[in-house]
Amino acid sequence: MENTFKNSTNNPIVDAVGQMNLTGNIIPESWYHTIVNEKGKVNLLAVHILSDIVYWYRPTEVRDENTLSVTYEKKFKDNDFLQRSYDQLSEKFNISKKQARYCIVFLESLGLIKRHFRTIQSPIGPLANVMFIELVPECLKAITYPDSYKETSKNDDSSIQDDIGGSTNSYTPAYDNNVTDTDTTPDITTNTSSQNTTLSNDQNMPSVVDEAKDLFRDLNLPDKDIISIVRASGNNLDKCRTALEVFSQQTTRINNIAGWLIKAVENNYQLQHKSPEAKKNSFNNFEQRQYNFDDIEQKLLCRPL
Repeated sequence: MENTFKNSTNNPIVDAVGQMNLTGNIIPESWYHTIVNEKGKVNLLAVHILSDIVYWYRPTEVRDENTLSVTYEKKFKDNDFLQRSYDQLSEKFNISKKQARYCIVFLESLGLIKRHFRTIQSPIGPLANVMFIELVPECLKAITYPDSYKETSKNDDSSIQDDIGGSTNSYTPAYDNNVTDTDTTPDITTNTSSQNTTLSNDQNMPSVVDEAKDLFRDLNLPDKDIISIVRASGNNLDKCRTALEVFSQQTTRINNIAGWLIKAVENNYQLQHKSPEAKKNSFNNFEQRQYNFDDIEQKLLCRPL
């Protein structure tokens, strides 16, 4: 009679689930109360995306069958940060590209991640503005263990939101180099030496325009004007940002803002640092007289006593 081992909990449902090989990301319970929007409600989509990012940053245990030693390796081999695109996140979580981008920007506003944009080498040539995501362990610890983190920071009277990058109410997107997103494959390697490289075509124009809309949001420009500005810059958001800074320095009225910005990115307008002017007041606001001090000195020396 063959002996078989059965691990039973005396509950048929629990036993059935126990026989399933369920895999997936880990979501700590605390995240439902710390990854929240301005109304204090959980951002579930951001929670799931962060969970996936954390999975890729968790080390993999490697056991040697000969020495029985245990070592740990990172899951992404060739890069210092995790490479992701909005399209990849959109496909994985069955969401729109706009939703994926919003969640990444939301997590960055909390200080949990940082976006880096680089030019990489691929089998089809260099690809500009590829997104890499850096995970910030200290901020991850703060939102995962809020009670213990509050206890350790009680002496300096600082809250969790202060330590993890501020409240979502004061969100300001962080831009790094040329903010664009490119679909890439795992075998692409990073070329970290190249910066501020522009795309040679419009294959990623929608991603650049999304970022440019945030940049020019206070100008209330129509989408077609933003597209024209981005295309004139060669898909280089860094040029667009500089042009906006130069625009903010203008003291005269500009009627055609879009046309001015297009000219600014095409001609690489740069910020002008003005030297401080002397402060005028009513006392010295008059034309100074001109004197011949040598002549005055001679007259004084020749004057009889």
